[in-house]
Amino acid sequence: LQDCASLAYFCQPPEDSLTTFLTSCLTARSYGSDASDDAYVLATLCVLAANAELITGSSVLAHALIGLTSFGQDSVLECWARWKAPVRLVILGQWAAIIINQPALGRPPPEVPPSPPPYAAPAVFPAPVQRGGGVLRDLMREAPAEFRCALDKCLMMDPVQSPYGHVFERSSLARELANSGGYCPITGRLLDFDSCDRLPDIRRRILQWIRSKRPIEREQPKWVAAAASSTAET
Repeated sequence: LQDCASLAYFCQPPEDSLTTFLTSCLTARSYGSDASDDAYVLATLCVLAANAELITGSSVLAHALIGLTSFGQDSVLECWARWKAPVRLVILGQWAAIIINQPALGRPPPEVPPSPPPYAAPAVFPAPVQRGGGVLRDLMREAPAEFRCALDKCLMMDPVQSPYGHVFERSSLARELANSGGYCPITGRLLDFDSCDRLPDIRRRILQWIRSKRPIEREQPKWVAAAASSTAET
């Protein structure tokens, strides 16, 4: 989910596909699980919506944020405070206002049918160029091995290297070490998280690769300059 939120910063999905995705994620939430897990889902979906430049309005996500307790609000804000990947702070601030102010929203939008066949085209026509969600799936599938986490094989956004030479997505490694009591998921040996070095050069190459895989469009999107600036400042 965090990878989707990060990639949306560079490859914004179509609004209808994003709404379908948000609806599916919110429907799948387990209210009986740890409250921190639910806060993580809501916090990550807000970042995804912000990076996709989704206006709050009366969206399904906005309605899901109404009714959060003060504990839930603090938990979401804490997740954002630990967020290390790219995020559009101005738009995220609009989602933060809903969480904090708990405004009265209009009528909820109609439910979106789960998993409709996006980009379906008649067989007699050539398949259209994929955008948004299709691009995200292609990026995950086509990512070079050196850009994938050694633990879950997902495209990395914040790579770190262990003293044993393996490269992981930072957040994935942190969760695995917490669950295993501090043992490396590859070697089975004790591993100190603080001894893992971040790899800004590889991160920069991953961002460049993501932009190179993006379909060519007539107009340059707004995020190109921002992404270039963010990469240069890293």
